[in-house]
Amino acid sequence: MKELFIAKRYLKAKHKINFISILSFISWVGISLGVAALVIVISVFNGFGDLVKDLLLGYDPHIIVYSNSIEKAKTDLIKEFSNDMRVKNISSEINGKALIYNSNYNMVIIKGLEQETLAKLHISKFKDDVNLMPTVYIGQILAAKIGILPGDTILLSSLSTIKQSLVDFTTLPRISKAIVGSIYLTNNKEYDDKYIFANLNDAITLLGSNSKLQSIEIRLKDINDLADIKNFVEKKMTNDVKVSTWYDLHKDLYDVMQIERWSAFILLTMIIVVSVFNILSTLTMMVIEKRRDIGILKTVGFTDESIKRLFVYQGFLIGFLGIIFGLIVGLTVCYIQIEYKFYALDPTKYIIDALPVKINLTDLAIISFATLALTALASVYPAKKANEIKIIDSIKYE
Repeated sequence: MKELFIAKRYLKAKHKINFISILSFISWVGISLGVAALVIVISVFNGFGDLVKDLLLGYDPHIIVYSNSIEKAKTDLIKEFSNDMRVKNISSEINGKALIYNSNYNMVIIKGLEQETLAKLHISKFKDDVNLMPTVYIGQILAAKIGILPGDTILLSSLSTIKQSLVDFTTLPRISKAIVGSIYLTNNKEYDDKYIFANLNDAITLLGSNSKLQSIEIRLKDINDLADIKNFVEKKMTNDVKVSTWYDLHKDLYDVMQIERWSAFILLTMIIVVSVFNILSTLTMMVIEKRRDIGILKTVGFTDESIKRLFVYQGFLIGFLGIIFGLIVGLTVCYIQIEYKFYALDPTKYIIDALPVKINLTDLAIISFATLALTALASVYPAKKANEIKIIDSIKYE
């Protein structure tokens, strides 16, 4: 294309006004830095997002079903998904707050699940613990805080029995003994510090015989099947069933993460916007400098549309080269961090040893497209000004 060939020559050629070359270089550098910064920051946000998601999905149920008749709802669900390979596990669930007695009082949450589910979550071994007292599984942070080891006996009192004793002064809070079956580590501080797991029967014993099953937890093999499974459950189950997902449990957290992500994107895009304004200034000054050339091109047969494309192509070239170089820099930094972890974190303070990074091709495409769109927008005005130049005016000017 002749317009593209001339646009390349104009960018390489020396200009009578040296400031045009300086502005072109500044525009190119600005776009490169903006694209590189966007790639790096968005990749870090992706890394943290995946880290949080993995921590939550490791132990949180993917789908939670509430019903007035838990046992019937569970039977129906097992029947519906008996041959569905997408569903990994279905378990009844009960939970309640309790006090654990040691040198201090610590509030904990007792969570009861079926023994098979506890085994699949790697919280306990898949076997029924044969003990004269309930068996519980305690998080590493809580175990270190109260100074216990597997095999130790702990004292628990459910919050419901404590409340009952406050109302009825003739009764005292019921204190239950439990043996520590194992100490688990999820790397999720909420679980490791607050939750005590037990099988359903033991949890009911610890929380009180009046405690009832509260929900059904469904865990999937692939989180991408979440929407389909949820919709299926809502259609198949009766009206008294309420269905929620792990995202509903952590909606506020994910909303904040999305706001931070978009805020960073918008702020860093300002670097590119400033560079785009430099492109506008550069091309406008170039139109003034090349008035004679524009007149000659029109004389030899270039149409108004060809002149317009010529200057639009110049803007595109500056933007395209800036995007390519910015992507190279940004991806190189991300690769070095992924492979060599040059930005390390203290593993004694954090659950990871380096800043997490994940490159998403969709994000790269959005960044590149947005930058090209801004560059094209900045090229329109100078191109229209070049198009308005008349042959006779360019000759007079000279």
